[in-house]
Amino acid sequence: MEHAAVLVTIGNELLSGLTVDTNSAFLARGLASIGLKVRMKLSAADSIPEIVHALHLAEQQGTVILLSGGLGPTSDDCTKPALAERYGRPLIFYPHVMEAVQAHFRRLGRTMPEINRNQALLPERSTLLPNAFGTAWGIWIEEGGKHIIALPGVPFELKPMFTEQVLPRLQQKLPPSPLLSRTLHIFGMGESAIAERIADIERSLPPAISLAYLPHYSVVRLRLTGSSPDADALRNQMHEAEQNLLHRLGDAVFGFDDTSLEAELGKALRAAGKSIAVAESCTGGALAARIVSVAGASDYFPGSIVAYANEVKQHLLDVPADLIGQYGAVSEAVVQAMLNGLLQRIPADYGAAISGIAGPDGGTAEKPVGTVWIATGSRANRQARRFQFRGNRNDVIEYAVMNALGLLLQQVRAGS
Repeated sequence: MEHAAVLVTIGNELLSGLTVDTNSAFLARGLASIGLKVRMKLSAADSIPEIVHALHLAEQQGTVILLSGGLGPTSDDCTKPALAERYGRPLIFYPHVMEAVQAHFRRLGRTMPEINRNQALLPERSTLLPNAFGTAWGIWIEEGGKHIIALPGVPFELKPMFTEQVLPRLQQKLPPSPLLSRTLHIFGMGESAIAERIADIERSLPPAISLAYLPHYSVVRLRLTGSSPDADALRNQMHEAEQNLLHRLGDAVFGFDDTSLEAELGKALRAAGKSIAVAESCTGGALAARIVSVAGASDYFPGSIVAYANEVKQHLLDVPADLIGQYGAVSEAVVQAMLNGLLQRIPADYGAAISGIAGPDGGTAEKPVGTVWIATGSRANRQARRFQFRGNRNDVIEYAVMNALGLLLQQVRAGS
């Protein structure tokens, strides 16, 4: 029997968008590590009927139902009474939980509010999961072959409880079913173009393997996911699928799994013994920040120049004023001059220069918002490209950074 999980996040703040759900990604990765696939994710409001309804839906889809949130002591924390109602397990007082909650407040040097006595009210006939970092204990109910597990929503409480208590128990209780994944990162091809190129490969994938397209700011991630009781056969099928994709997509694939453009650029520069510098206008240092986010970037990144104003472009990058006057700051001529000035000022083998209109204002009919020029290359070989990005100001900046990184990576790998 193939087991699957359903995640149920609880909280009005999640549904309103005021709080970003990071727990689900963490839980899904952990479950995948023991071969348990997440089949569905649900979100429920702070309401007993809503949570009960979510549990009813989850039971139809998964063997493991993992809830996060709603275990606090206040009136809007409804997970415990919802579990009590759904599974006929009334809330009872657990003295040892109360002792642990009181000890928690003593360690903090604070008096326990009376409302926190509610933390010791938990469903009877449940396995209780201690919380070393808070007062909300976890709950594990086994009912009709299902495992219903409730954890607090606070990430620094949820994560150790899940890793140290939930995962080991699940591995003991459920037979393993290998779940493998492999992610290919692609730059320079859009999602539709990739889909057309690999259509026959996708159609021929065995039933045990699925393929997902995950586009993100000029990078498309292709994720192969496979699940089968036969681990050896699955590994062979996954390897064959990966090789077929690599053969078809070629150099557009720049990395695998948990990599990034900046990480691969760093590897390529270090392998070639080369360095890089950047000059930025509309991105305001975002490209340099991305480069130095990689540990050890000092090996290949001597520095950058943020030349936002035209006067700074002139004084620090030696861009001629008449060039800006004739073509405008957002132009091929100006980014080429920025790159030339950069490589004169900072000793580096490669460079990138960016100038654009991030918006929301400043666009014209000839150069609308989202127009960005990027020049990349070495002293011997340079190129400049015009882009028209869509989205808000942050989107334009992110697109510009990603494309600068991608173009630089291509040039460094080509040795040009």
